Amino acid sequence: QAHTGLSDNQINFLLDDGHGGLWVGTGKGGLARRHADGRWEAFHQGNSELPNNQVNAMLADGLGGVWVGTGNFLGIGSGGLVHYHADGRWEVLIQAHAGLPHNEVISLATDNVGDIWVGTEEGGLGHLTANGTWEVFDQNAGLPSNRITALLNDGRYMWAGTTHIGTVTGGLARREASGNW
Repeated sequence: QAHTGLSDNQINFLLDDGHGGLWVGTGKGGLARRHADGRWEAFHQGNSELPNNQVNAMLADGLGGVWVGTGNFLGIGSGGLVHYHADGRWEVLIQAHAGLPHNEVISLATDNVGDIWVGTEEGGLGHLTANGTWEVFDQNAGLPSNRITALLNDGRYMWAGTTHIGTVTGGLARREASGNW
């Protein structure tokens, strides 16, 4: 920590910014950015709009910004999905006002048309379309669990890895072109 811009040594996520820099998501210290020239910039609840200092997932937006999934799994404080735009603007999406299915965001992916897929701790899978509308998929829609721990778009299918703490439920789900899981 003393020689970097990190406010926490627990590293949860790393993301290449595509321009020689690095985004670092930490367990308790928020988000850090190492620019290509070696400068560090730190973002946390005290100096930004991050709703929680635990960063669980990140996704480049293709325009120089980053999507950030936050939340601490313990119900302490808040969490949510944040879009940090390349121009420095913050956009916070939380369950109460944005349609996010749960504020504990643990996985992120994008699909072939640029939509954002948001895996949550207990709210299932949120699908944020390019026009800003949300779809929510959960066990009622065919997912094995409402805890979405991993997401992958392989170019044909959206894959969702799930688990449920304390039980044997969970598994792997694949979304077909028809929209069925």
